[in-house]
Amino acid sequence: MSRGITGFVKERLAQALAARRLSQNTLAAMVGVSPPTVSKWRSGDQAPEPEALERLASVVALSSEWFTRRIHPTASQPLFRSRASVHASARLHLETRLEWAHEFASALTEFVDFPDVVLPTRAFEDPNEITESHIEEAADELRTLWRLGRREIPDLVLAAESAGIIIVRELTEITKVEGLSAWRSGRTQHLSRGPRLRDITGSNPVADFSFKVPV
Repeated sequence: MSRGITGFVKERLAQALAARRLSQNTLAAMVGVSPPTVSKWRSGDQAPEPEALERLASVVALSSEWFTRRIHPTASQPLFRSRASVHASARLHLETRLEWAHEFASALTEFVDFPDVVLPTRAFEDPNEITESHIEEAADELRTLWRLGRREIPDLVLAAESAGIIIVRELTEITKVEGLSAWRSGRTQHLSRGPRLRDITGSNPVADFSFKVPV
């Protein structure tokens, strides 16, 4: 890296672009630099100068320091549950938000003692092996583990949090994706759209996504 600040992590820029759904050209115009400059930042050939980094951070609503944080180990390839084809940028956007949810959960574990994670365990190595019947069996086992009985679940969020699951809720305009899941370090991450909660609990629908991240 020939110029700019020390410790700039190029992958953070890629995350910011995906999470904010910005193109390199749009970001360049907003920051006040040329598109080739942003391309160099993204490739790691060059890092932003301090002033440019401040503008970049302001544009994407993140701190300057965030661009120097190390990247956490990546999860498995996410599996999407979609009602229709979804644009690649929308998928990348949701994948990045899921990555951030994991970082948020990991940071909280340094300060908060969460309940032990209580979830069914399976020996699948490839998520593609999972069938609808496997899901139904796991759901039935989950009711037993969480002592929910066979009744309607009045508050699924409370039940999940009591089982050591962190839930982060964010608004999104991506309506074609019902959910996505990924594995990381032996734990599962799941991002589901609000109406799925209504289907289970019978409560009013919500128009957002909920990150469910076991810690």
